[in-house]
Amino acid sequence: MKRIFKIVSFISMILYVIAWVLGKTMDENSFNNSDVRIVLLVVFLFTSLRYHQILIDEKDEIIDDLNSRLKKKD
Repeated sequence: MKRIFKIVSFISMILYVIAWVLGKTMDENSFNNSDVRIVLLVVFLFTSLRYHQILIDEKDEIIDDLNSRLKKKD
């Protein structure tokens, strides 16, 4: 699941940059992509947040496991 969030986050970031470049280079009347960029930004922020939450949870589990091993050793 963590890998899926990372991939979706990366893809949405790339698509956002492409949409931004197209918006800057093309005529404003022919290509209005501000809604698409907002959606891509929200997707990026959500998936990035979930990815980092999962990563922190995994690190917390490792720390708890190491702490319990250390206490058992004493």
